[in-house]
Amino acid sequence: MENFSLTKQKIVLLASAGLGLISVFLPWGSISSGSFYGYGFSSSYGGFGIVFGIFAFLTYGAIIAACFLDAMVPPIKDYFKYIVMGGGGFCVLMSFLALIAPHTGWSMGWGVFVSLVAGGAILASAFVDIDALMGGGPKE
Repeated sequence: MENFSLTKQKIVLLASAGLGLISVFLPWGSISSGSFYGYGFSSSYGGFGIVFGIFAFLTYGAIIAACFLDAMVPPIKDYFKYIVMGGGGFCVLMSFLALIAPHTGWSMGWGVFVSLVAGGAILASAFVDIDALMGGGPKE
């Protein structure tokens, strides 16, 4: 483990994927009905309440695992970059589908927006070499 190094790029990826994991536990939607003879109804669901959230959770976990498995290699290189971009794109797609899915009477919670931002940050950090911009990272 003497070659274990996390570059700035991988730290940003881990933080974004961690935020995405947390977003699955936040409310993704809610519904409430008016009272009927004094009785009302209210319910909310998190990311695990819909299939899009479950897929997003699994993808965020896979990105975190890939970051730690690839920590032996300095910055993100070829194949790992495509894996991360695909995972980030899939998370953005799942969050966007949960956002636009027809929910009659439902209001969207802020967990889906946090997941959308986290997936976008994963995509952006995979495209941009943060270590080269900040002048850091291990020497090859």
